Amino acid sequence: MTRPGVFLFAVTSLLACTAFHGALLAGESVDALVRQLGDDSFVKREAAFRALVDAGDPALPALNKAAESADAEVRWRAETAARMIRRRVSPRLARKIGDAFADYARKKWFERERLVMDVAAVGEKAALPALERLLAEDKSRRVKRAAVMGLLRLGPEGLLAIERSGAKLPGLPRDSASLRIQIGNGFLEEGKYERALKEYRKAIQTAPTNSTAWYNLACALSRLKRIKLAVDALKKAIEVGFDDIDWLEKDPDLDNLRDDQRYQTFVEDLRKTVKPKGPPELDD
Repeated sequence: MTRPGVFLFAVTSLLACTAFHGALLAGESVDALVRQLGDDSFVKREAAFRALVDAGDPALPALNKAAESADAEVRWRAETAARMIRRRVSPRLARKIGDAFADYARKKWFERERLVMDVAAVGEKAALPALERLLAEDKSRRVKRAAVMGLLRLGPEGLLAIERSGAKLPGLPRDSASLRIQIGNGFLEEGKYERALKEYRKAIQTAPTNSTAWYNLACALSRLKRIKLAVDALKKAIEVGFDDIDWLEKDPDLDNLRDDQRYQTFVEDLRKTVKPKGPPELDD
């Protein structure tokens, strides 16, 4: 049975009605959800669509089969849900870009490049999974570059996605420790201190004498008020070469350490061995 006016629905309205989503679909199988795409109840059709998108890749075989249905709305919903899953378009992103990836494979490279740039600009962090998928699958170097540039604007999560892809781009750190530090710095700035710790520790595993990694580890630990561990990390940073006493004494990331006796002692020792950096001398 085909309901009149079916193609008047937009993808954004497909995602709008979610009030009964959890209670309505608890325990439903993928096949049951696909059958509900043709239900007489609009609420059930909407909720089933959303649940199938949330189900991800395991729902694709059933959705591909439903895309051959004689019912125009079932066919359209199944095709749209499958496309969102394959392109990693979350419901949140779909609310911003609609069904922008319809006919993506038929577009010329410059059309795909423009689309990727628009998705990155409009979707912001919601676009990250879609950009990562495009980076992995699109064959055009220009399109891949557009995806990389979009991911770079998304902070440390975007850098992690680029790293997973193995993409190379001028300006990105080439050694693992430097990349891990850059990712950690992004998390530190965002206040995600535990995630920053993880990245700095990975950098130290790769480069145990990297003073920047040890120093930034101390900063993250300080922010978490793990004072003893932070002081230990800072001491190690100094042992392997960190000597920017000016910055150390004013870095707000280390404010939680200022009253610690061990911190005070080795900072005082550092003052005796390192000459503070002043303004550059000018020639006469």
